[in-house]
Amino acid sequence: MRAVRVTRFGGPEVLDVSEVPEPVPGPGQKLIDVTVADVLSLDAQLRSGWGREWFGQTPPYIPGTGVAGLHEGRPVVAMVEGGYADRAVAGVVIPVPEALEPVQAAALLQAGPAALALAEAAALTDGDRVLVTAAAGGLGTLLVQLAAASGAHVVAVAGSDGKRALALDLGATRVLGYADELPEVDVAFDGVGGTVGEAAFARTRRRFFAYGVASGSPAPVQGDRVTGMEQVQFSPERHAELTSRVLGLAARGGLRPVIGLTEPLHRAAAAHEAIESRSVLGKTLLVV
Repeated sequence: MRAVRVTRFGGPEVLDVSEVPEPVPGPGQKLIDVTVADVLSLDAQLRSGWGREWFGQTPPYIPGTGVAGLHEGRPVVAMVEGGYADRAVAGVVIPVPEALEPVQAAALLQAGPAALALAEAAALTDGDRVLVTAAAGGLGTLLVQLAAASGAHVVAVAGSDGKRALALDLGATRVLGYADELPEVDVAFDGVGGTVGEAAFARTRRRFFAYGVASGSPAPVQGDRVTGMEQVQFSPERHAELTSRVLGLAARGGLRPVIGLTEPLHRAAAAHEAIESRSVLGKTLLVV
C-alpha cells in the first residue's frame, strides 16, 4: 500500500511517498480503508524535529493520527497511528452520520472533541466576553461557533483580513489582528501560546485555556485561572463519546467544519508547506 513517511527530521521535502507493508490488525483492532487523512500543525512541527522529548518520534515513521474511511463497508472515523496511508488500524471506530461527507467528518475528528470539551469546561453563558486566538484555524473556527451559539460576545484574533472575515462569518462580534490591543474578557481560548498567549492571559478575568503552541512554545502563564493541555487529552472512550456528539451536531447543521485545503496523498509535502505558511483557513486534509 502507499504511505507517506517522514524519512528524517527537516522541512516538507523529507516526506516521501512509498510502498510499505499493509498493517495487520491486532486483537480488538479494526482495519480501515482510508479515504481522508487529517493533517495537523502538530504533524508539521513533529516532522521538523520539534517535541522529540515529549512525543518520541524517530524517523522513518508514517505521520497522521486521525482518518475517515471505510470499515467493513461502513463510513467511520478513527484515531490511528500512521494515518497518511491507504490503510490504517484502529482500536475504536466511530460511525459517520449519513448527512456528512468524509472530508467533513475527518475535519471534525480531532478538532471537534477538543472544541466541545473546551467550550463545556468554560461553562459559557449569555453575555460572556470570550477571546479566541488562532480563530481561523481548524479548532479556532469551531470555538468561535460554539461560543457564539452560547450567547457570548466573541472577539476573534487572526493574522489576515481573510481570516478575520471568516471569523465574523462564523459568529464573532469583533475581530482583531495580533498587533492590536486586546480587550478585557471573561474567558480566553489560546491556540497560539508564546507572547500572544501571555498577552491574552493578562486580559482574562475568569478562565484561560492554553491548548495550543502554534508559536512553538506554550504561553508562560500559571495560576488557578489557567487550564492547560489536559483539557484536550482524552481516553479512547471519552474521545469517541465527544466525537459522536460533534458529528451529530454538525449533521443537524449546528456546527460547520471549515475546510481550507485538500490535497491528494502524494502531495503531503504541499499540505505541510501550506500549514507552515499559515495561509490556510480552517482544516487541511489529505484525500487518499
